[in-house]
Amino acid sequence: MSKKTCAICNAPSGMYPLCVKCFKLRDEGKVMQCPDCKAWHKSENNCVCKPVAISVVALDAEKPLSKCIICKKDSNGFLFCKECYKEYKNKELLIRINKCTEIELLDETYDGIYTCKDGHRVKSKSERSIDDYLFENDIPHIYEREVYVKKYDKVLRPDFYLPKKDIYIEHWGFGESNKAYTESKKYKLELYEEQGFTVISTYEKDMQNPEMSLKKKLETYDDGKINFID
Repeated sequence: MSKKTCAICNAPSGMYPLCVKCFKLRDEGKVMQCPDCKAWHKSENNCVCKPVAISVVALDAEKPLSKCIICKKDSNGFLFCKECYKEYKNKELLIRINKCTEIELLDETYDGIYTCKDGHRVKSKSERSIDDYLFENDIPHIYEREVYVKKYDKVLRPDFYLPKKDIYIEHWGFGESNKAYTESKKYKLELYEEQGFTVISTYEKDMQNPEMSLKKKLETYDDGKINFID
C-alpha cells in the first residue's frame, strides 16, 4: 500500500492524512478538517468548498492582476473589468476558490441550493438539517424572516424564526478563528439583545447530532425564559 503525504504541507505522513508536525497543529486548533467535504485546511482559512465574500476594491498596485476575476477580460490590475464593475459594484459577491488559482462566481446561483423536506431552499447543509428537524417535529418556522431595526435603519435576516415560540435560531457556521465573521456575530447578538429577542445559537459541532442538540436547546427554552441559548 502506497504511503501518503500530508494534506497540509505535503510532507511524508505514512498511512495518515497529516504528518506529525501538522497533527500537533491540529491539536492546537490551527489545522482542521472540513465537516462538509472532509478536506484538511488551516483553521485561519476557509475550506476550498466554502464561499468567500469579497468587496469590490482594487488590488495592491505592486501585485496587479491582468484579468477580470469574473469574465477573464483585461482589467488593468483591478479585480474587475469596467463592464463587470458596473454590474457588481453594489453587490456582495460569493465566490469559491478552487486549487488556489481558479475563481468560481456563486452569487445568485449560490442562494438556495439545498432543498429541505418542507420545500424551503437554504444556503447550507447545516441549515437544511435544522429546517428538516423543525419540519419533522411540527414546529412552525420561517426561513430568513426580515427584521427591521429602526434605530439603526438596518435589516437583519436571522436564519430561522419560530412564531409560536417567538424565538430565533442563528446558525454560526464558522469558528472563532474567522475574525470578520466573529465580529459580525457579536454585532448581531448585541442587536438582538437590544431588541429583546430570544435567540438559540447552533454551531457546526451541533450538526454531528442535530436532533439531540436542537431538542436539548429548545427544551432549555421551554423550561424558562432565557434570552440567549448557546
